[in-house]
Amino acid sequence: MLKPSRLLVAVPLLLVLAAALHAESFEEKQAQTDMANAESVWQLAQWCSQNNQPSKARQLWNQVVKLDKDHEGARAALGQVRVGERWVSKTFAPKQTGPGGAPAGAEAGGRSGAAGPGPKASEVAWNLTIPPDPSNVENPFLDGYVNRLRTSANDSDAMSGTVATLIRADNWASALPRICKALISSGFDDVYGTAELVIMLQKEGRSAEARRLVPFMVKGSEKVTNPEDLEHMAMVLITVRERKAVPRLTELLTHANEGVRSSVAEAIAAITRLPNRDLTAEKVKAWWNANWSLSEDEVLLEQLRSSDPEMAVAAAEGLCDVRNKAIFPVLFKLLRNDNPVVVKQAIEVLRRATSLDWGLSPQQPADQRSKTVERLEKWWKDEQFRFAWPGLPKQDDAAAAVVAKTDPDAEAVEKLGSTAGKEATEAEARLRGRGNTAVPALLDGLASQSPLIRRRAHDILREITKQDFKYDPRADEGERQAAVEAWRAWAVKQKLLADPAAE
Repeated sequence: MLKPSRLLVAVPLLLVLAAALHAESFEEKQAQTDMANAESVWQLAQWCSQNNQPSKARQLWNQVVKLDKDHEGARAALGQVRVGERWVSKTFAPKQTGPGGAPAGAEAGGRSGAAGPGPKASEVAWNLTIPPDPSNVENPFLDGYVNRLRTSANDSDAMSGTVATLIRADNWASALPRICKALISSGFDDVYGTAELVIMLQKEGRSAEARRLVPFMVKGSEKVTNPEDLEHMAMVLITVRERKAVPRLTELLTHANEGVRSSVAEAIAAITRLPNRDLTAEKVKAWWNANWSLSEDEVLLEQLRSSDPEMAVAAAEGLCDVRNKAIFPVLFKLLRNDNPVVVKQAIEVLRRATSLDWGLSPQQPADQRSKTVERLEKWWKDEQFRFAWPGLPKQDDAAAAVVAKTDPDAEAVEKLGSTAGKEATEAEARLRGRGNTAVPALLDGLASQSPLIRRRAHDILREITKQDFKYDPRADEGERQAAVEAWRAWAVKQKLLADPAAE
């Protein structure tokens, strides 16, 4: 029988080692950060917050507001809200009430205390200061390539070449201010190329540089009418999770094009952690008004307590990233839910948090799963104060049997949606190198909830197999399923998948 107490190492030693690793990692992170750029410093502050360095995080949040006085994320992290034109401590902010005197936003899953109705898309305080050009000279070569972002066909070789040229290390410092200026100019009506820039920068582990484009891309999208451009921007915002983009995405949620509406709904769900089903502009506006001035942790903790299991499990996923132990009792409750999708997500979050599989499966009979959850609850009661993130350290032989036997190809497919360093790029390289052996995991990737994983898995599948079954990662689930079944039938014929009819 599993004895969880044996899974833990001496906590004091672990903390000493962790502190040493954090100090070294912070120096490395800081060396990669543009300390003169608010978004770059914000990313470093968030990293510190998530890695048990609260003092450094607070210092950096203060640095962010020196660079950008209206940076909502940093202000919220510092416990401040906007009242009129001023930022004040939430303690001294006037109380907001909804109908009947209820706290504002109570019906939207938000905590009371948001500083009144959130700004509309046109009112969002983006930092649109054009970065300085270090060369400070005319450069017709780069000007031409920036213009090609607008004139090159979407998803074309010309577009790929343009993006690759602009993000080159010797071009980027001078290309960035030109791109930013173009995006907010009246004649530039394209965001597809900018979205591709963000994707490629993320692939190269240059996430802070990618985020510098986001305010200009979202603001520039107000002039864009091409549905494909707007879809692509929404897909990129899924990975960036920029909360300030919510008002603009809310506008696009009622777009005439179904593909735009679908991608925008997925982006909103990713940013807000609201369930994608039946997502309406009214629901999103209610969420925004309740939460726009609060920190992400505050919002997630409130949504973790939601009676909607889909919202609760999405919040648990977000809080797992910041190592908040409040997720565990909620996960245990969700594991008893009768919705297999919720159960699957809860298992995945629990596995990430503990690095153990626990023998759980959505396909288990309810009574069998309930017995496992009872053991989990007993384990948590005994070990919660000794539990060490990010999971349980070195296991002994008795516990080895419960360690997740994960498929390396399946793990690589999951990492296709990563924005951490070069994780996605390395995952792509691994899957391509595996050839046909990776086909089963890639086919599972076509059913991912992440449109980015679906898209990248499909691109690799086509490259490896030289097949194309007209799968559209942006289509609705029914249309996607028909193409996935065609892919699976082909894979069975090629003996890359077992024939379900023969089992």
